[in-house]
Amino acid sequence: MKKITISEVRGGGKRRDLSTVFTVIHPSSRPSPITTTTIYPQLYYTREAKMFNEEIRRFLANFSKSSEWRKIREVLLWKLDAPCWLIDSQGDYIVRVTQDKHYCAIMKATTARKRRCDEYYQELQDEMYKSGVPVVRTCHAGFLGFQSPIAVSGVVIGGLGASQIVDHERSLETYREYAERLGIMGDKFVSHIDEREAINQWLLETEVGLIALLAQTSVDLVIKEGDVYERDILLRNLVEFYKLITEKQSLILELEEKRLYQAIVEIASRSIDAEICSLMMINERTSLLEIKAAVGLSREVIEETRVKVGQGVSGYVAVSGESLLVKDITQDERFRAWYETGSPRYYTNSLISSPIKIGRKVVGVINMNNETSRRVFNERDLSLLSIIAEHASVVIEGSRAYHERARKERLEEKSREERSEEMISEAKRLQNEITNLKVHLEVAERMKEEAERVRSGLIEMERVRAEANRLREEAKTVEDSAEQERLKQEAAKLAIQAEKIEEQKQEELLKEEAEKLKAEVAKLKEEEETLRIEIERAEELIAQAEETEELKEETARLKEELERMKAEEEKLKNQVKALEKLRIRAEEAHQLRVQTEELSHLYELSKEIVQMEDPQHILEWLLTKIFPLFKYHIAAYLLLEEEKLIGEIKHAYSLEPRCINDLKERMISHWSDVDPDRKAEREITILVDERNLEGSDAVYPGEIKNLIFFPILDRGRTTGLIYVGNFTPDGFRLNADRLLPIVSSHASVAIEKARKYLETKELAEKDELTGVYNFRYFGKFFSDEFKRAKRYDKELSLLMLDFDHLKKFNDTYGHEEGNRLIKTVAQLIKESIREVDCLARFGGDEFAVAFPETGAEAALEAAERILDSLRNHDYRIREDTLHITASIGLANLRQIDARTPKELFMRADEALYQAKQRGRNQVYCYGKE
Repeated sequence: MKKITISEVRGGGKRRDLSTVFTVIHPSSRPSPITTTTIYPQLYYTREAKMFNEEIRRFLANFSKSSEWRKIREVLLWKLDAPCWLIDSQGDYIVRVTQDKHYCAIMKATTARKRRCDEYYQELQDEMYKSGVPVVRTCHAGFLGFQSPIAVSGVVIGGLGASQIVDHERSLETYREYAERLGIMGDKFVSHIDEREAINQWLLETEVGLIALLAQTSVDLVIKEGDVYERDILLRNLVEFYKLITEKQSLILELEEKRLYQAIVEIASRSIDAEICSLMMINERTSLLEIKAAVGLSREVIEETRVKVGQGVSGYVAVSGESLLVKDITQDERFRAWYETGSPRYYTNSLISSPIKIGRKVVGVINMNNETSRRVFNERDLSLLSIIAEHASVVIEGSRAYHERARKERLEEKSREERSEEMISEAKRLQNEITNLKVHLEVAERMKEEAERVRSGLIEMERVRAEANRLREEAKTVEDSAEQERLKQEAAKLAIQAEKIEEQKQEELLKEEAEKLKAEVAKLKEEEETLRIEIERAEELIAQAEETEELKEETARLKEELERMKAEEEKLKNQVKALEKLRIRAEEAHQLRVQTEELSHLYELSKEIVQMEDPQHILEWLLTKIFPLFKYHIAAYLLLEEEKLIGEIKHAYSLEPRCINDLKERMISHWSDVDPDRKAEREITILVDERNLEGSDAVYPGEIKNLIFFPILDRGRTTGLIYVGNFTPDGFRLNADRLLPIVSSHASVAIEKARKYLETKELAEKDELTGVYNFRYFGKFFSDEFKRAKRYDKELSLLMLDFDHLKKFNDTYGHEEGNRLIKTVAQLIKESIREVDCLARFGGDEFAVAFPETGAEAALEAAERILDSLRNHDYRIREDTLHITASIGLANLRQIDARTPKELFMRADEALYQAKQRGRNQVYCYGKE
């Protein structure tokens, strides 16, 4: 039994773990609000894990709802019209057409026969998984079925199959025998079999290969669409996350640690739609992880939970510093022993955890699981949690830096304010002292003037006192009263002068005091100057303090502006990232659109190409059809037909002759390298299509810079080449190297099918011995020509020919020589008639020729030519030379006015009988003597 290997299906059918390569959700499904396709290499899975099979089943269920699956169903119905199914990796049905064909419904009427059918389906699946390639097998009742693998990243995840297909190579009699052998009434069984639905096994294998290729391409397309959809969901989820961050952006840095931690877990739980979320920070003193904030946990759990670094999931993440997804902790070899020996039980077996780092140091861990929904986390959730953890790390680090900077600023602010207040107080004190000094100076000036006045009085008083004392002494010695009187008067005067002198002394004292005061005033002036300088300095300091206040306000304003600009910059960065992601998504969408168009072209091509019957026409049509796919400048094909090599060149623009000749030389050179017969000389004909596919008359002066070609195979043998070329080195699409093999494969299958069809048709229409048409074909041809002649009033003649004495020839020389003689006669007749005339052998030595649009006279001339050709031919056998004679009967439609083809045929047969009766070796025309 032939097995078809499809290059896209690899992996040998092994049911390997796809957990790190298979994460796809089709757009028709509705995932949780936050999803992602990022895959982390450290994720752990068990091969037999139940969730893995559920992922495969969910993917195939979504695939069965897609438009790609509908296309596959249409192809199966159109080509095979058979019940089909889609199974997962466990053999469970995803899609199954339960309506059996009537003959198979009869077959499954008993439990035993139904069990045998189920065993056949199981054997079909087992052989597919074992080989990893499409499998075509015959069931115990002689019907065909197939099973084709569906793979993702080279791993078989399911299969596509169909059964209850009638085998063209088995006759109804064979199926009747099968039925009776199984205890079923044969006539009733075969009455439901429609031979028109039958197909050869080799053709079914070809069709299954194409269906397998279409299915694999459809799966890849669905995965690509899912990947683009996942990226779109991820982008929306990240926007939602950043929106939540932005809503609290103005407050988040100013929050104290406890409130900040709570804000982080609330944002994280809302972003991933997790019921339970906890933030654990490492206590540097005890090396324990402690819950600082949580959503969905009781206060008792938060206060009592302590996890040592290195133990459990959180401790493992704290040590490794890597994000972790555990789908089933009971099956995870890293934690199962710890879990089974009295460790804290989780609400679910699935959880995710991600480290919080400041620099390269892990300072905490953020964890998530679910209590009521029991939802199993996946790589998408872990990816988003990692992003949240990275932002949380930045926020925590920024918050700590913010609070530390605020503390330092408060200290600096307090120091500046105290210095400013002290300077202002000192300046006020100095101003008061200056005011007091000015008052003292005024008093000192008044005292100085008073001292000058007193000093003058004191000097005069001293002089008067001295004169008074002198006079008193003189008065003691003067007895004369008059003199005494005079002396008394003098004494009085002197006393007055003494008082004046005393006053003058007092004044001198005052002067001394004034000098002292003057010195004090000078000293005060110096102090005043010093105070003035200090006042100026104080005023400068006050001005500086005022400027400092202004600078403080300006600094605060600039800080606010800086923060706003930073926020704007971050916003712009996010917008740039979002736009970049949108650009990437748009490019991917464009690539997906291109691939979809390519697949659509290939699908249409595969539908149309298999209906063509002429290999050369297939390749001519194909070159035109693939132009939109490749946008080539030049294309060509070579095809080996009956030991001749034929080809054609098509071009999008008018090309210079040297370019055409260059391609011809390359084609001939390539063929010499791949020629399966290694013939040095072979007749080669390469035509050039003068039409330009682009419709331009301008001559393109370029040279072929990029030329790719692939072989056309017929049953494993190279029978042709197909080329596409471009005048620029990178002129093709990136996937041209992938598309051309597919196109070449389609062409190979179509040409192989066309040749087999032509061979089958020739076997059905041609006589095996002579190579001329047989009675079946001649009957249809003659009937069509009869109808046309009647409808359009055209001429039609019929000739019947029979050898003379063939039995005697066979008896003399044997039947082998008789067959050689029949072949010779057939060739002589063929050479004597036109190409439009139809020659057929009826069996034995009887031939018929239909002459469309040929009157009786012209037909008679043709009959005479045939007789002359036979008579004049020297037929050599052994040592004898023989001459052949024949009897010919001729009938013309207008002469006998036949109403049916059978009537005209009978008249020609009667004319043949008359020719034999009249002595053979002659022509007899019906209705003429």
